[in-house]
Amino acid sequence: MQLFVSYARADRPRADPLAQQLRRAGNIVWLDSELSGGQVWWDRILDQLRQCDALIVIVSRASLKSPACTSERHYAMRLGKPLLPVAIERVETELLPSEIARLQIMDYALTDESSAFKLVGAIMGLPAPPALPDPPPEQPAVPLSYLAIIADQLSVPTLSQDEQFAIVGKLERAFAPSADPHERAAAYEFLSQMEERSDLLAAVDRRIAILKNRRPQPPGPASEPPRLVPKPPRQAPAPPAAGAVKPHWVMAIVALIIFFPLGIPAVVNAARVAPRQQMGDLAAARRSSANVKIFFWISVAIYGIGVLADAFQGLGSAGAAALGDSILP
Repeated sequence: MQLFVSYARADRPRADPLAQQLRRAGNIVWLDSELSGGQVWWDRILDQLRQCDALIVIVSRASLKSPACTSERHYAMRLGKPLLPVAIERVETELLPSEIARLQIMDYALTDESSAFKLVGAIMGLPAPPALPDPPPEQPAVPLSYLAIIADQLSVPTLSQDEQFAIVGKLERAFAPSADPHERAAAYEFLSQMEERSDLLAAVDRRIAILKNRRPQPPGPASEPPRLVPKPPRQAPAPPAAGAVKPHWVMAIVALIIFFPLGIPAVVNAARVAPRQQMGDLAAARRSSANVKIFFWISVAIYGIGVLADAFQGLGSAGAAALGDSILP
C-alpha cells in the first residue's frame, strides 16, 4: 500500500522508525522530510495525500496542536482516504478530535515486535480508498503556525501592554519540554527582537528574561549536569531597565525658579516619571523625563533673552544720556 505518515516535527524521531517498519513490510511510505514550509512544500504534501491509499496519523500531544497535521487529516477525509491513528504516547481521550476518537487507535508506545505485527495487520485490514471525488474538494491553505502570526505582530511600530503580554504568553509554549527544537529556536529569536523594542514594558522584559533562561544548552559530558543559557548582555541601543529613567528634579526646580509658568509643567513631568516606571510603562516615563529637559532649556533660553534685552536697553539709555550731555551747553 502507498501510505502517508502525518506527524508533528517534535515526533520525527519516533516517526522515522515507524516508517521503516512499514517499508520492511512491503509498503510504500511517504513522510515529509523538509524542515521549511511555504506554498511549494504544502502543494507537495497535498499531492501525496491525493495519491496515497491511507493516512497514518501519528497521535501525540504535539500532533494534536499542529495546524499542519489537522489540515492533513481534514483534507484526507474529504478525499475519502482511510485513516489509521497510531498513538506513540498516552493521550487523554478528552483531548482527541472527533475524527480520531471514533476510530480504533493502534498503541505504538512500545516499538517492539508485537506492536509492529499488530500495526501491519491493522494496515492490511484497511479498506481500499474510493476514487477521488469529482469535483475535487477545495485545497486547504498553507497552515500558518502561531509563530508566523507573531512575526506579523512584531512588525508594527508600537504594541500595547495587553499585546506584549499576549505575545510572550504565546511564545511560552515553545519552551515546554516536548516542544519542537526548531519552534523553540524561532521563539527565542522573537523574544530577542522584543527586547530591542523601545516600547517594551519592564514587566514584559522581566518575563522574557525568565523564558530565555529556560533554553537548554546542548548536552555536555555525562557527568556534567545540564546548564541554562544566561541572558546575553544588552547591545546598545537597548531599552533601559526599570529605574534607569531619571526624573531630572534639579532641572525642574531650576526651571521653576527662573521662569515660573514653564517651571510648573517641568515639576509635574518630573513627578510622573517614578509612578510610570512602577506601572511598567517605560515609554511614558522616558517621555516625561524628556519633557522636563525641554521645559528647563526653554526656561533658560527665555531667561537669557530677558537678560540680554535688559543689557541692550541699559546700553541704549547710557548712550542717549551721553549724547545729551555732549549737545547741551
